[in-house]
Formats: sequence, C-alpha cells, structure tokens
Amino acid sequence: MNIHQLSVNYIIEQDRILMQANTLAGEVLSTWFTRRLTANLYPRLVQLATDVELKNGQLSAPDEPARKMVMDFKKQNALLQGDFKTPFNQTASIFPIGPEPLLATTVNFTALGEGALRVEFLEQLPNHTENRSFQVTLAAELLHGFMHLFESAVKSSGWGMIETPSPESAEEAFPGNLMKQVPPTYLN
Repeated sequence: MNIHQLSVNYIIEQDRILMQANTLAGEVLSTWFTRRLTANLYPRLVQLATDVELKNGQLSAPDEPARKMVMDFKKQNALLQGDFKTPFNQTASIFPIGPEPLLATTVNFTALGEGALRVEFLEQLPNHTENRSFQVTLAAELLHGFMHLFESAVKSSGWGMIETPSPESAEEAFPGNLMKQVPPTYLN
C-alpha cells in the first residue's frame, strides 16, 4: 500500500489522536490512538525508529546521547524534504476498512530493509465478531514525517508524555551567554 499523505492530529472532543492516511489509489485508512495505547506506543516507536535508522545507515552510536543526535540529524534532513503545507485531502471516497476510524487496540511493528518499518494496526474489541486491521509501510523519510506529526499530536494533547524543554535545560545544553547572544525573531 503506497501512502500519499499522512495526517496525525489530536482531536480534543474525542481526547484521542486520529491518524489518517491517503494512498496513491485514493483510499483512506484511519485509526484512533487512545491515551493508554499512545503511552505504550510512543517510547517503543521512538526506539524502533532509531534502531531502524541506525541499522539502515550502517551507523553506530556508542551511547544514548549519540543515538539521539544521529536521529535528530536524520529527522531534520527528512523534514526538510517533506511537504507539511499541503492540506490533507478529505475528499477521498474509498474506505477499505469502512468510513469509521479503526480503534487501535494492538500495533505490531516489523523492521524492513533500507530504513523502512511496517506497522500493522489491529482493532480487537470485545463483543465484536469482526476484527478490523490494516498495515502500512513507512519508508525512512515517511517514518520521520510520521514521527514528527505523531510527536506534535502528542504534545498538543497535553497528556504530558513529551516534555517541552525548560529554560533551565536550555541553559544546561548551551552554557554561558550563547543563549543570550542570539536576538529573538518575531514573525508577525
């Protein structure tokens, strides 16, 4: 299944994250992430993305700060090439799993070659005879784009799973007057 567009947003009325994917064939696949699933999924997804990227690039990072630095570099490089300005196409009319988003209860990952990750979303609800599922393959650039959108949605949820840097941590990362030397930029 070839992904054309991804959208990941926190929906305040549902208190859930909605992921939608448009395929090149004009299909729409969508799934809800609950807070509980996201709390378990997010750290695992970050770890897998890092492992897949480091394995793909034949890079080794001796410790966690070095791994994070490599991932941040790869992520920034991929985000520069991504299109985050084109609105998500809401007019698609082919819904292989139905028009209602799947409520993800299980997410399975399979690392593929060349930095790709296959993600399978399963909905297994009690008192439902039919389980729904779909899987997508995220190539390296798409994986970084998905991670960026997912992190943004988790931050906007206010669930506290991703910390926003404090001024004290910025001072620790950039000691001295480095932070004070760069004047602020206002965009208005």
